[in-house]
Amino acid sequence: MIRYQVEGKGNSFQEMVNYLAQFPKILDSHAFPAMKGVVAKAQAYIEPRIPVRTGAAKSAFFGEVLGYGKTLTGVVGFRGGKGAPYHINIIEHGARAHSLVKGSKQRTRAAFSRFQKRAERGSIAGAHVDINGRWVTMTIHPGVASRGFMAAGFQHVKPILNDEMQKAVDAAFSEVKS
Repeated sequence: MIRYQVEGKGNSFQEMVNYLAQFPKILDSHAFPAMKGVVAKAQAYIEPRIPVRTGAAKSAFFGEVLGYGKTLTGVVGFRGGKGAPYHINIIEHGARAHSLVKGSKQRTRAAFSRFQKRAERGSIAGAHVDINGRWVTMTIHPGVASRGFMAAGFQHVKPILNDEMQKAVDAAFSEVKS
């Protein structure tokens, strides 16, 4: 007969099975608060870096912890739906220069180049755009540089996340052992 023994516990196989059956619940009791803390740190790092013009993006910003066990997930982002700030994705990832003329999405690179040359010569009227309260005729949007504030926030909390989750797993194992 082979006997298994967990340090500090009884020596029966059934006791060992009971401890292992409780492990997911014990792990959740340590991992959930750890993930909640990391999400709060990510929010605290990202929120001051969100560009503010109307405040719509800041008001849609959120962080929460979902699931349990293997599905435990920390989410930091912007709520969608009607009236959600669509522009925040463009600010995060940037946009290359593009025309502001109807059908511009279907234009090829060569067609865009021809359009740009015609716009420079002044043979195209252009689009009227409100820039800081002043109406301006614009034919080509110059594009927007990528800000990357969400990516920077993730890179900031990534090592913290790894450390906190490792501490949670270690604490769960030590609780099972004792």
